[in-house]
Amino acid sequence: TIYSSETPGRRVLKRGMALPDVIEMNLADIDEPFTENETPLFFHVPKSGGSSLKQYYGICMHLVTASQNGIVGHEQDEELQIVHIPPESQQRFVNVDVSTPEGLQRASYLGFGRANIAEVMFSPYL
Repeated sequence: TIYSSETPGRRVLKRGMALPDVIEMNLADIDEPFTENETPLFFHVPKSGGSSLKQYYGICMHLVTASQNGIVGHEQDEELQIVHIPPESQQRFVNVDVSTPEGLQRASYLGFGRANIAEVMFSPYL
């Protein structure tokens, strides 16, 4: 484990660094089942295999994903929706780009956080 058990109720990295409150308050316990209003987030570090996981979850697991892929051709959409890109594909995306700060702002404006429309989200931003 990378966490120290010295501070009950608080995740402290073994090197003595505590996680920032904004992150700590938004983490879920992976030992507990997640609820309908929680969306798993894959923290996508470029060149770390995240693109393969996006395809796995979208194509093999048939999950609705939120990443940068869903925005293609939907930059001006004024409401959240599930889209197929390319249109003949079985892969489903939310029409937002959660890979950039601007895209996250747009997703927030459209109500992405409350919509529970994505089944998994991929972003380099926490």
